[in-house]
Amino acid sequence: MSIEFVIRKLLISRHYAEAFVSYALSVNADLKLVCVELRGFCDILKDVSFTKLNMLFMNRTMPIFLKTKMWQKIYKFFNLSDISNALISAVINNGRSELIEDILNSVEEFFSKKSGHTKVSITVANLADTKALESIKREISKNMKLVPIFECIEDKSILGGVVVAWDSNILDMSVRGKLNRLVNFITQS
Repeated sequence: MSIEFVIRKLLISRHYAEAFVSYALSVNADLKLVCVELRGFCDILKDVSFTKLNMLFMNRTMPIFLKTKMWQKIYKFFNLSDISNALISAVINNGRSELIEDILNSVEEFFSKKSGHTKVSITVANLADTKALESIKREISKNMKLVPIFECIEDKSILGGVVVAWDSNILDMSVRGKLNRLVNFITQS
């Protein structure tokens, strides 16, 4: 995947998110509820037992009119609000269904900033070390202007340390990250 493709995908997702948030606010929709609803829907998309639904959203070769027809038949099953259905329908009708999760991420980011919050992902090798995790959370909270909403992830492959991600920033203080930087330094010297 080229960097141009990634940038284009991000810009398209943000464009849809901005339009959706503007529309949602114009009809006085509860944006927080809509984000929760759409996040649940995206989680269902990842579930392998929903292969037809996954095919509907991720299959780039399926004609848009077929995707639209399928969505009209199944959307009631998900009990989504009209506003959520409007976003998903618009995304399908414009041939961008594979971007639904990226669009949702942009909507959540916009909503968080508007409400004075920001999502912060903390990745550690061992979630069982609650003292260290709480210490990391306290330090992050002290040093952020926005109120952090924490998501803690366990990833044994980082070997130790912590990786903190917020907005478009990543602070990698993991053992794996340090080793990778050391290898890069040695191979470039």
